[in-house]
Amino acid sequence: MKKIFSLVLVLALTLALGIPALAADAEETAVPEITLSASAEKVPAGKTVTLTLSLTGELKDINSFEYYIKYDPAVVELTESKAGAASDLTKIGTPPETNYKTGEEDTSKAVTVSAVKFADTGVFSMTEGAVAELTFTVKADAETGTSAGFSLEKVAVCDKTFVNDAVKVQTGEAPEVTVGTAAVLGDVNGDGEIDNLDANLVYRYFNGKVTLTDEQLAAADVNGDGEVDNLDANTIYRYFNGKITAFPAA
Repeated sequence: MKKIFSLVLVLALTLALGIPALAADAEETAVPEITLSASAEKVPAGKTVTLTLSLTGELKDINSFEYYIKYDPAVVELTESKAGAASDLTKIGTPPETNYKTGEEDTSKAVTVSAVKFADTGVFSMTEGAVAELTFTVKADAETGTSAGFSLEKVAVCDKTFVNDAVKVQTGEAPEVTVGTAAVLGDVNGDGEIDNLDANLVYRYFNGKVTLTDEQLAAADVNGDGEVDNLDANTIYRYFNGKITAFPAA
């Protein structure tokens, strides 16, 4: 009986000691991931949307990093870009035609985000966080409902021997961004009128009773301070009651 008890005790201790080790191994083998997010899902013509390319985890001892963010140039155009803090080697530009993987000659349909260590044996690491931020403006003649056509494609993440597949990295899906309708300040419920119903809707949002779409939030921020709160609701009430004839954000 004592022998059986001893064996059970040894087994229990072995499992107990092994679980932390297994957890540590799982953390060490977590695969880094590259994702692309958007500041809005629906963007009216003439307005901007910012895409953020981010790294979750860390890419260690790599020689090169390159991703394409593709888009429809008939719908949006790149108007601003900046590198993030993930690497001080990050560059943003237009893909060279010789490396444009789709076979298309029109390289204006993509932006390349890359980081390269040019020394033959040089390596660098990328830390978790933003790799790049790209701001696109929706063209004035873009039709409502049209997709911006964003997609994310891995070109290469190479180790110091320039071998691509030697570095494990996951690539997420690109966000779906479409052209939205232009917001009419104050008409939060979209019924064509600016009245007490709109003000009440903003109050309910401020108090956590309802949620609003991106377009509704744009229409609700009538004082233009970037927040939708009781001040906006009060301003809409004042407009409805004839106390003011225009919104501060107009």
